[in-house]
Amino acid sequence: MNDISFLGFIPAKKYSKRFPNKHHKLLDDSPLALHTIMSANNSKLINKIIISTDDNKIASYAEKVGIPVPYLRPNFLANYNTPILEVIKYSVKVLEKQGNEIKHIVLLQPTSPLRTQEHIDEAIKIYLKTKADTLTSVTLDKFYPWLWKTNNEFITPIFSYEEMNKQRHENPLVYAENGAIFIFKRSLLDKNTIYGKKVVPYIMDAKSSVDIDTEDDLKLAQFLLSK
Repeated sequence: MNDISFLGFIPAKKYSKRFPNKHHKLLDDSPLALHTIMSANNSKLINKIIISTDDNKIASYAEKVGIPVPYLRPNFLANYNTPILEVIKYSVKVLEKQGNEIKHIVLLQPTSPLRTQEHIDEAIKIYLKTKADTLTSVTLDKFYPWLWKTNNEFITPIFSYEEMNKQRHENPLVYAENGAIFIFKRSLLDKNTIYGKKVVPYIMDAKSSVDIDTEDDLKLAQFLLSK
């Protein structure tokens, strides 16, 4: 039985509906996916890394830095609407059938290329120290409480008008998930979730929280790296 305390899990499917071939777009002269692969590979606390992809080219990025990709993600898990939870559960079952015992999973999405190995290791230390079930990376939400939702041709506030009319300092600090780091107990997969009862935040700055979903996001990330 091989003991894997922290499994680094990087999901990178080939097809992207909104931003085609985004994982291959160059950021600072390196493919987008490679930034996350390198950060995970340089982590001092991740024991093993799994790249879940249906793209041979993405697999080659990992293999060039010494991370083997023994199998590609099956087609039934590579649809644009496939839940990430099902993808993780599939890979975990494969590893466990091979005699591995996984305790915690570190989910690292390639669309957060400015998240570094230092962020990852610091988040793992906070997760361990607080004895949380789940850690999620967040950034300060500057738009709270001025958030609106559509209601036919009109919009209505998500929060109350009373909160909206308060001075900024009168409202509590609110954080939004940035999608860069999720850490959770393996046992939560049996409950079809990655969120346990005790969720701890890992607070990241706005620069490191850039999420690549469009060409403009990529340009912003490149600008921030150049600074």
